[in-house]
Amino acid sequence: MERVAIVIGMVSTLFWCRYYPLGWSAFAETRWLQLVLVHHGSFFAVGVLIWLMRFKAVTASHLGLLPAVPRRGAADRQLRRRP
Repeated sequence: MERVAIVIGMVSTLFWCRYYPLGWSAFAETRWLQLVLVHHGSFFAVGVLIWLMRFKAVTASHLGLLPAVPRRGAADRQLRRRP
């Protein structure tokens, strides 16, 4: 489960970091992106990592990946500010 959440979170983060610069608005509306959790996958990954740290163990990989995945939200806010 941990590896799946990390992969989904990283794919989602990469997608959203490329969304605005490459103009993927038509591509983003496809159904299969919704089914593979690309739109909200970074939030899913953060939840899984927090759950793992709470109920399993806090490891170096968890601590390293936790700040990397939410950068999607920061990139989204930054890119929306552009005129």
